[in-house]
Amino acid sequence: MARRAHEDVEVPLVDLDAPCPRAASAAQAPPRHVQRRRRAAVLAAAALLAAVVVDLLAPGRPAPPPGPRPPVTAEQQFTVLSQPQVPGTGLPDASLAAAVGVVPGSERLLAVAPDASFWVSRGRAGRVCLVVVPSRPGSSRGGACAAPSVVARGLRYSTASGPGAALLPVGSDATATVRAGYAQLAPGVWVDARTAERTAEARVRSASRQTVVVPADGRRGSRALPYMLTTEGTRYAVVLTCLRPAPLEVAVDGEAPQRRTCPAGGTVGRFTGRGQLVQVSVEVPDDVVWAAEVVED
Repeated sequence: MARRAHEDVEVPLVDLDAPCPRAASAAQAPPRHVQRRRRAAVLAAAALLAAVVVDLLAPGRPAPPPGPRPPVTAEQQFTVLSQPQVPGTGLPDASLAAAVGVVPGSERLLAVAPDASFWVSRGRAGRVCLVVVPSRPGSSRGGACAAPSVVARGLRYSTASGPGAALLPVGSDATATVRAGYAQLAPGVWVDARTAERTAEARVRSASRQTVVVPADGRRGSRALPYMLTTEGTRYAVVLTCLRPAPLEVAVDGEAPQRRTCPAGGTVGRFTGRGQLVQVSVEVPDDVVWAAEVVED
């Protein structure tokens, strides 16, 4: 029987504890300096993100500074300019509007007083205008226009023969206007002291039809009326008006003061005569123009 020849076969030995060799096709690792740059960039981005999150969540974080405000317009200062014109309240003629610089049809009547009527209107180039038309024949009619930034501090107009007036948006600081002697006639329009007092006198006269004992007299700030001699048992009433609402105290000799809000025209106190001299005192803020009269009730 034939025997198979023995052949020497080499069997490779494998070390199972050795690491597996990388495939020849695997990408080689980048250089170390590139790895350091990448790690630094990742850390910087993470730090920036953390700072943004903390800033957003931090309480009391100050708001960014506001941007520039848009310019104020005439309609924003005087909302009546955005409302339809009431029929019959326009300026008396077109020549006056042209002379002052008023945009035709934009005028709005603010107030009517015994001495004059007062309008606000839009002017050329976005300006605001004040127009004054005196009631007395022969007095100068006219007005003035200015940018809204100027009007916010008070736009004044006066002549030698007519009443003085000032245009001031509601809510503006009126300190300088009051110091100049003006009093508020209606929201947005102020007038000189004499015009204000005459207006108050006219209003208080129209508020009562009883027999007048102490005639109406316009005042500014706290004052006392002239002494009056009362008749025993006769009832009297104090009729008073203010050009604007204000806290008020009215006191008669020997009686406690009566506190209330100064009305546009009405009775603010009553008392009974005792056949002796009495005086009525009125307490109001210093800048309030008012007028009062005493009548038989």
